[in-house]
Amino acid sequence: MAVVLVAAAITWGLDVALTHRVNAGTDNAVRLSAVLTYVGIDGSYTLARAFGLTALVLSYLAVVMPLLPGRPLPASLHRQTGIVTLALVAGHVFIPYSSSLPPYGGWRTGFVPWGQPVSWGIHAATWESFGIISFYLLIVTGPTYYLLGRRRAGWTILHRSAVLVYALSIVHAFLLGSDFLVAGPVRVILLLAQVPVLGLLAYRLAPGAEPARRGLRWAGAATAAAGSALVVGLGVLVATGGYAAGMRI
Repeated sequence: MAVVLVAAAITWGLDVALTHRVNAGTDNAVRLSAVLTYVGIDGSYTLARAFGLTALVLSYLAVVMPLLPGRPLPASLHRQTGIVTLALVAGHVFIPYSSSLPPYGGWRTGFVPWGQPVSWGIHAATWESFGIISFYLLIVTGPTYYLLGRRRAGWTILHRSAVLVYALSIVHAFLLGSDFLVAGPVRVILLLAQVPVLGLLAYRLAPGAEPARRGLRWAGAATAAAGSALVVGLGVLVATGGYAAGMRI
């Protein structure tokens, strides 16, 4: 709860910066009008973003923990972090509906992939849907441990796909998250923070002494390394102003 309150204070500060930039004409007022409406009505939108930001940080830690070399951290810590992350994501999805002005499009907006209003445009609906899909997949790849158990081979494979769920959430945050669209430095931090994750993933996938699946492991390591290079390149473009996607409607 303390972490969420701190995140709420940070998002409030970002709201102030957002309002100033829009009033100064430095941002797309059409893109941000809905954000400003939510901010001006009540605190539900700020709280929802606080939940989302906190979940993003905890999901980062949950992904990094099992990838760290050396003596692994307690599995219970990894599981608890994952459960708290899921609870925060659920709050991130549900809280906007406690607002006096619920999300445009009703419940379909927050819970049905590609169920957003036509006026949102294809790209906005896709970025929103990435977040919805990652929420459902997070439920499947995480808490099912308590139903299937770690020793089930099928669950182990399923759980490893949580890395893809994390990737979807990063795309969702980068392309649709209000804070990451408005604050350039924050977007750079979000991107560059993914480099250690990709590096650890490449290290984990690198072939060892065992010959089994060596080709597949090399392919995975090469893909993770290429992803690191792409993320760094995109981070440089964002930092230098060479790339500012915003929302393409």
